[in-house]
Amino acid sequence: LHECDVNRFEPHQLAPEYVLARDCQNFVEVYDILHPLQPSGAPRPIRTSPFHARQQELGAFFLEANGWERPQWYEANASLLEGRSIPTPNDWAARHWSPIVGAEAQATRETVAMYDMTALKRLEVGGPGAAAFLESLSTGKIDKSVGSVTYTLLLDEDGGIRSDVTVARLARDLFQVGANGNLDLDWFT
Repeated sequence: LHECDVNRFEPHQLAPEYVLARDCQNFVEVYDILHPLQPSGAPRPIRTSPFHARQQELGAFFLEANGWERPQWYEANASLLEGRSIPTPNDWAARHWSPIVGAEAQATRETVAMYDMTALKRLEVGGPGAAAFLESLSTGKIDKSVGSVTYTLLLDEDGGIRSDVTVARLARDLFQVGANGNLDLDWFT
C-alpha cells in the first residue's frame, strides 16, 4: 500500500503544529475544486533555501516541495519570451503557470541555466559495485566518467517506474543521487 507508506512524509509533516494548520485549511477547502498546482496557503514558508531572498527579488513564483519553497519561474526572465513561440495550455492547465516557464526551458536547452535543487534529497551511494547497483535499480547508464550526471528512472521489482532521479558520479565508487523524497530513500535502504 504505497499511498499508506509513512515513509512518504517529511518530519515536519508529522509535527502536530503542521498537521493542525493543514487540517484547518482542508476543512475550509473540503468542497472546493482545487487545481493540482494551486499553492497551499498554510503553513508556509516552512523551509527556504539560502537563495530565497534573491529569488523573491527576481519575482519567483513559488510552490512547495517537501516543505521547501521552490521557484517555478522568475518574472525577471520575461524578456526571454521575446522571439519565442511558447504554446499556451487551456484555461485549466494555465492556472498557476506562465509562458516564462517555456521560455526558461528553451533557454536552458539552447544556452545554460542554473536551477535551485535544494528541495531534492541527496543520497550518497558508494563502495565497490556502486555503479552496478545503481544500474540494477534504474533505466540509465550510470557507469560513466567521474563528473558526469545521468537523469534516469528508478524501477520497482516488476520494472515499473517508481521515480525519476539524477545520479552524479563523484569518484570511481561514489555517486550522489538527487532523489525526490523519503520514498526514494526508503527504496535504496
